[in-house]
Parts: sequence; C-alpha cells; structure tokens
Amino acid sequence: MDGTVTLKRQVTLHEGHKVFSVHAWDSSGKKHTVSVRVERVRHHEDRHMDTVMNISSPQMESPSDDLVLMFPKSSTGLKRAKREAKGGWIIPPINVLENSRGPYPMELAQIVSDYSLEAQMAYSITGDGADLDPKGTFTIDKNSGNLFVTRPLDRETKASYRIIAHATGVGVNITEKPVEIIINVIDQNDNSPVFTQDPFNGNVPEAADKGHEFMSVTATDADDPDTVNAAIRYSIVKQDPESPNPNMFQINSVTGGIRVNSLGLDKEKWSKYTLTVVAADMEGRGYSSNGHSCYYCD
Repeated sequence: MDGTVTLKRQVTLHEGHKVFSVHAWDSSGKKHTVSVRVERVRHHEDRHMDTVMNISSPQMESPSDDLVLMFPKSSTGLKRAKREAKGGWIIPPINVLENSRGPYPMELAQIVSDYSLEAQMAYSITGDGADLDPKGTFTIDKNSGNLFVTRPLDRETKASYRIIAHATGVGVNITEKPVEIIINVIDQNDNSPVFTQDPFNGNVPEAADKGHEFMSVTATDADDPDTVNAAIRYSIVKQDPESPNPNMFQINSVTGGIRVNSLGLDKEKWSKYTLTVVAADMEGRGYSSNGHSCYYCD
C-alpha cells in the first residue's frame, strides 16, 4: 500500500543487475509505470548491499547531488559518498536522463584524489565523448575535478559512454591509477511507433469463421525495448466500409494479429475492406501512429 519494495527470496544477480517495473493506479484509474534497476555493490567494509535505483523517473534529471568519485586505494573500485559523509560506496554507472533540459554545462560528479590533501592535483578525462567522438560532450575542471556534460544526450544515438579519469600531481611526482567511469543514458519516451509497411495487404475467405486470424500488422519503436516506452499496443479505429456492421474485424492488441469478428463477409457486396490501425507505445498510453490495412475477400 505504501510502495515499499521488499526482497521475498534470495536472488542471484548473474548479470550484475535486474530490472523490473512497478505499476501504480491513481484515483481516476490511470496507470503509472516506473522501471527499477537493482545492482550489486560492495560496501567499503567488504559487506554487500543491493542498491535500488529508479531509472525512469521524470524527476531524475541528473545524478545524485554532490556525487563524489574517489580514486581507489585498492582494487575495490570507485567509491560513492556525499561530500560531508565519511567513507564511501562502490558506485554503479552514472545514469543521465536523455534530453535533459539542463542548464548546461551540467555537473555530474566530482572526481577526487586522496592525494589532494597533500598536493595540488590536476584532473583530466579521456575516452568516449571526451577526446573521442562525440568530442567535448564531457569535460572536467582540471583543478576541482568537477565532471560535466555539456549538451543533451540521445540514447538512440549512443546508449552509454566509457570515460577514463586521470589525476596527476602539479609539480610533484604523483600519478593516480586511471579509473573507468561508465555513463548510461536513460531512456525517455521520445519516439513514436513506426509501422513496418503501409498499407498492409491481405486476403480473407468470405466463409471464414469468427475468430479466424488471417493477417497481422507490425510496428517498431526506437525507444529502449526493456522499458514501457517501447511497449506497443494496437487498435482498430476505423473500418471502411462499415457493412454489414462496423465491427467485422478485431485486432490482438499485443501481437497485431487481425481476425474475423463477425459473420457476414460477402465478396459480391463488399470485396475490399480498409482498416485504420493505431499503434501506441507505453502500452497504448503514449505516442501513436496510424497505419492502414487492406483486406480482400476471397
């Protein structure tokens, strides 16, 4: 009732993470869906914990405030901590919502070397979006270690970036071992379904029984297939002609399969039907596109 997510049995994260969806219905009956990603992380005292992150919330315009990435002292990897906190966590990849409004440059994290307490350190980054195409997408302040994204990201163009952070002493012989940072671009519903052809053509026997499936339509969506943003549902919105009744055909909302819904097909009277089909993402609640299907009676 309060939306708390609990672990009901032991789970082995073979792939290092699991993604699932949580659904909620408001007082008007409207359904809302959010994706949740559970990742395996290691506590700095070698205890294990699972972190749960909302990966599709509209509020997630940027990573956590004051995210600090520490160069590791051992092989335990990056740490995650608030600036005022002691110790840290090993972090999962940084998640950035695509098409964020900014403002830009937008700070993602601060990269810090423990040596900065003893000497002035200079920070730099290399890799995807830094010194490799698309160059300049990510920058770093060489003095503070603040990491920025300079422009909106597009998941359909590039879904993740791998950058390498470097830190060297200024005027002293200190060099941190480079660390890898993965930046994932989180999907936003910014693409409409596209029919694979238009029109679709098929044939239906005039003596077909009710329930006979004789054709199917298909549409694709460029959004993340693991989210509801690419979950397409189909519906028939128009039948021409509407004889002998306007509901001669029915469509499977998930598969797009079209079947006979009523008896009375007559080739001599109505040799051709044209159906207008709508494909809508977000399980029928999002962006939509119209397509046409023409069926000829045999």
